[in-house]
Amino acid sequence: MKAMSCLIELSDRFRRAVQFEKHAAVSKLVSATHDFACACTWIDLTYTIENNVTQAGIKHLVKTLKNVAKAAKESGLNRIVLPLPADSPFATFVQEQVLDQNDFDVNFTFRRSEYGKNLQSVGTIDPSIKTALDIGIRGVGAIKSETKYKWDAELKDLKPA
Repeated sequence: MKAMSCLIELSDRFRRAVQFEKHAAVSKLVSATHDFACACTWIDLTYTIENNVTQAGIKHLVKTLKNVAKAAKESGLNRIVLPLPADSPFATFVQEQVLDQNDFDVNFTFRRSEYGKNLQSVGTIDPSIKTALDIGIRGVGAIKSETKYKWDAELKDLKPA
């Protein structure tokens, strides 16, 4: 399968063991996406931009997005839809403090609608694969609540009794 620009859908398909044309590069992209999503959970909008904590967070976000951009290029992509809702304050922060201040050679955008695809027919979720959809970090994502509940139900079925 050809890699897709939406990092939420890419992560969902990847953890269901879908094989991609440039699988090794896509694997790097999924891993870099996981790191970016983790970094987003550390954004604290109550701190000023000048604060050392905020500056350290921005530097880490830049690093993770450089890795996303590099892996995207290796995957054959030049446009990436990040796993944040476009209208969220986190997306605004990333846009203003990271994307507008750096050139990544990839066009980054944000999700305009919540992700809600049901990919159960593609395969079952492999809980050992770390993606941006992991519990704890997917809370920053633009994902429908019903979809999160379906994923949780799928994961419960995968656990031994």
